[in-house]
Amino acid sequence: MTSEVAVVQHESVGDTVLAGALAGAIGGALLLAGAMTAAAMGGMDILSPIRLIGATFLGSGALEGGAATVAFGLTIHMAASIAWGILFAAILPRVTSIAAALVAGLAFGLMVMLLMLYLVLPLVNPVMHQAVDGTNAFVFSHLLFGLALSLVPILRHRFATGLD
Repeated sequence: MTSEVAVVQHESVGDTVLAGALAGAIGGALLLAGAMTAAAMGGMDILSPIRLIGATFLGSGALEGGAATVAFGLTIHMAASIAWGILFAAILPRVTSIAAALVAGLAFGLMVMLLMLYLVLPLVNPVMHQAVDGTNAFVFSHLLFGLALSLVPILRHRFATGLD
């Protein structure tokens, strides 16, 4: 039996944007949790993944940065996560089974990883590109991101129906 989230006639673009933004934010938090755990397990500073993200515009000096660098990296990461979440919600069909949403979310998470690794990071953050370079933790963290994206159909339905 495949469970599907029923489509509500009054679902709006706003419901889709909110669902994507929330799923993206949750996914971004899970991705960071995975990356920070891997960093700590590897003997690195737990905040090093956030500092690496902060190197986007600050360069390698971000790796030694303090609270402002961490806040900057966190802001960039969460903004990107929310944007990817909204894109996912926009392209995911309105009638989607939970299983299909899970598969689509995991695939989308891996697609985001590949785009970031081979297109975005080499251009805007070579410091991070060199540090992550397709590590297992990078893959796993993006799967966690995709897992959270699979919440989009449920969130979209809840926003449309006003359920708590």
